[in-house]
Amino acid sequence: MARTPDFQSGYQQFESATEYYVYFNLIDMNYSNVIKEIIVDKLGVNYSDINDNSKLVSDLGCDSLDIVEIEMEIERVCGIRIDDDYYPHDDITIGALIEGVKKLADEKC
Repeated sequence: MARTPDFQSGYQQFESATEYYVYFNLIDMNYSNVIKEIIVDKLGVNYSDINDNSKLVSDLGCDSLDIVEIEMEIERVCGIRIDDDYYPHDDITIGALIEGVKKLADEKC
């Protein structure tokens, strides 16, 4: 289960509430919450509006720049490298993105 960040202690060392939340979920290796939070932050959608079956382009309205920004942020916070041809198409589901990140992170270890 993901930890709930305590914003009263230690929050000042992070640039944003999102970064703080992402940090606490990475400790627990909860890539699902981390990736969803990145998508919420980058696209300005509500967390409750996305699920593992949501598609980046057709459901969430991502354009090619949004996808690049999401991938770059995932790489930064998860410490992985996503090759340009890693995903077969841009209209990937959130669930497939999460599974791919988990796989890359496991390969890195």
